[in-house]
Amino acid sequence: ARAGATVVISKLDESRSDIHASVKEKRGQRALFYDLDLLCYWQGHCSIGLEEPASMKGEFRLYNVGQDTTFCEGGDPHTSYLYSLGFPPKYTNDDDCELWAKHLKYEASELFELVSAIVGECIRALTAKVC
Repeated sequence: ARAGATVVISKLDESRSDIHASVKEKRGQRALFYDLDLLCYWQGHCSIGLEEPASMKGEFRLYNVGQDTTFCEGGDPHTSYLYSLGFPPKYTNDDDCELWAKHLKYEASELFELVSAIVGECIRALTAKVC
């Protein structure tokens, strides 16, 4: 995180997320098959260029997560996890954003790597347990 800017995931929206997993026999061994599309809410605070911190909330979606995809920033969309970020409408265009808002938007993009790492750990632990 940049000094003065903090972004955290505040909630997983289970009703807007799709989580599917199954264990099947493949070539005589158990295999985990899964497909994840996760929608989370994030909130951030930033004091860069301000006397008092300002805040922003948005959505973070991690999708295309399956047994045949991996985390790879800038990777092929057919073999990599993908993500999208949602911001309040008044912060969509960077040209119209104040400095603090630009910093928060940048920090929010870092959630891709962080959330992907946590999801990867969960998948590895589940695979070790069921296979």
